[in-house]
Amino acid sequence: MPVFARSFTLAKPAGDVPTWDCISRKGACNRLHQSCNVFVSESDAGRQYEIALPPARQAYVVCIEGALALNGTSLQQRDAAEVVGDATAPAPLSIVAGASGSQFMLIEMARP
Repeated sequence: MPVFARSFTLAKPAGDVPTWDCISRKGACNRLHQSCNVFVSESDAGRQYEIALPPARQAYVVCIEGALALNGTSLQQRDAAEVVGDATAPAPLSIVAGASGSQFMLIEMARP
């Protein structure tokens, strides 16, 4: 059985959504009046996302159901973590769905 995921943009600012190959930009989404993008995913077991946060950006990842590994750190249902990028260089963001899959939300925004 192939591994697949249903990932999409839930909310975005007036500007462009980051160009991450693993996120679908199909369909309408809510607009925010902040420099923030909100993504959600329902991912099958073992599905992996490799994302580079642009410089001076940060992300919050919330594991809604199931489990996942975020940059090698395990998150269980209702766990959350923050990844803060460097002011001048992209920050890696690696998300791997757990053995039973995962549902998670990723909130990407400007660093304060």
